[in-house]
Amino acid sequence: MIPKKNSAMLEPSPIESYFDGLRYFMALMFVIAIPPGLVFWFLIHPFIRLWRRIGAASTYMITFGIMVLVGIGMYRIREIVLNRAYDMNWWVFAAGILLFSFSRIIAVQWRRKLKFGILFGFPELDPQGHPGVLLRDGIYGKIRHPRYTEGALGLLGWSLIVQYPALYYLTLASWIGIYFIVIIEERELRRRWGKEYEDYCAQVPRFFPKWPKTV
Repeated sequence: MIPKKNSAMLEPSPIESYFDGLRYFMALMFVIAIPPGLVFWFLIHPFIRLWRRIGAASTYMITFGIMVLVGIGMYRIREIVLNRAYDMNWWVFAAGILLFSFSRIIAVQWRRKLKFGILFGFPELDPQGHPGVLLRDGIYGKIRHPRYTEGALGLLGWSLIVQYPALYYLTLASWIGIYFIVIIEERELRRRWGKEYEDYCAQVPRFFPKWPKTV
């Protein structure tokens, strides 16, 4: 059900109705997809030793099952979560388009370096079978976590495009979640790579590149 907007309006035109329906669909995709994704990494990183004993196949069966349940749960409460939409502000919309486009540029950069197995946590679950490498070139020479930077900017951009109050709250919660996931992940990377990772952290910032020094 598409929610009512804040202000009283005349009967919307067919184009407005279509656009409102598209906004609602985009908001619904956000609500269904983002919380399960955060849940996955909060399940993996803090309990990595348990998952290694269980094995990769069982780990993915359990965690993906939980993700599906979370997604179903969010869908069932969608009318509560998405009960209100802001009136469309086109300046905010334009800012969202810019942010989301910038996040896609970052995504292209990290995907050139990050293999499928690393993306899904194979080195964490099976460090001997998938030892991985410490990425330090390309965009990883500018920021340590471009994937999370891209995600944070993309979520904000998506929220500004759709303009639902619930998405702003979920974006803020996601940012907090991403920060803690990074802290846990870096603790694991320090155990795995030792001084090499410490040196990398000292040279490369976490989320945003350093400003170039002026002469």
